[in-house]
Amino acid sequence: MFDGNAPNIWAIPIALGYVGPFDAGYIAGALAAVTVAIITFRRGASPHLALLSAMLLPFLLPKMHERYFFLADLLSFSIAWAMRSRASIWTCGFIQAASVASMVAYMGPMPWLNGIASVAMAAALWLLCLSIASYRDEQAARGLRASSFRS
Repeated sequence: MFDGNAPNIWAIPIALGYVGPFDAGYIAGALAAVTVAIITFRRGASPHLALLSAMLLPFLLPKMHERYFFLADLLSFSIAWAMRSRASIWTCGFIQAASVASMVAYMGPMPWLNGIASVAMAAALWLLCLSIASYRDEQAARGLRASSFRS
């Protein structure tokens, strides 16, 4: 029986009555953890990668509760406050909205609201991945510009 209430990818199938095995979620979670570890090892630690880890694992793993996204709530707010970019503010907004909707869904028997929250969390995850990719491109461009001034 499913007992989680997290706004993750399993919220929609559960709202539709799925109670089957969750092996795919465990495999996806393990692969995501290894992938984030490799990216962090290659590029170095950053707040965006910490947020990716805090969001991705509870998003992919089944039987999670909304409280497992608390670190993502705090990190997204901190990043949005520090960076003040549109992407970070939108990411924070989606994460906060998903968390609030998930808690409201828990207070009342509204599993469909948790499904909507999972869509908002997926949008935040997508925006975060785009931010990480664009940040890498900005760093590469800065490196190219810096080397052109040295010569």
